[in-house]
Amino acid sequence: TEFNDRLPFVLGRGLEMLARGMPHAAKKHFSYACNLDHPLRIPMNCFYGYALDLSARKDPKMYEKSQQQWRKTVDLILQDPALAQQFRRVGESRNEVLEIGEEGILQDMFIFKRNKFPSYLEREYALSKWLYALFHSDSTVAQPLAYTFHDNAPVYVSRRIQGTSLAEILEHQSPSSVLENALDVLHRFQTTATLEQQRLPSGLLS
Repeated sequence: TEFNDRLPFVLGRGLEMLARGMPHAAKKHFSYACNLDHPLRIPMNCFYGYALDLSARKDPKMYEKSQQQWRKTVDLILQDPALAQQFRRVGESRNEVLEIGEEGILQDMFIFKRNKFPSYLEREYALSKWLYALFHSDSTVAQPLAYTFHDNAPVYVSRRIQGTSLAEILEHQSPSSVLENALDVLHRFQTTATLEQQRLPSGLLS
């Protein structure tokens, strides 16, 4: 009860410190909530990840802190035996693609991929990080959150992007507009990738 009463205050102070450019002060408030043995622990860690992402848009130095927070959140999810029973497969693909079944922030936020070959997922994670940086962290590429191991199997976790089928897009846009948008993305990739290719890990596209 005491925690529930203090929760709005703790969140408010943490967000205020982030907005004022005081990440160390904000961490004290968020850590209090994120480290408690409480049913809201994982959602609170997600919330802190969101907050750090917003801060990283203004201060790129916060990006690594944001990534650390998402890795911590992913570890908490994978270690939770109750959540382990809620994973369900999404579609059919070479990777086993999973979501957390119950509706809510965890289902809306995360996509998990598993593959018996660690090198395959590791390359996909590295390429996704490069592409995410290439497109300046917009919604063109899903944000890569973590590459880890669980039950001795590799797991790649990304932020979920709500997809829209081509048929659905064409219901609201003309074919010429869709083609123009697609060409714009390809142009951005071609021009930026040429400049950034030296930062691409060797052999990643081979």
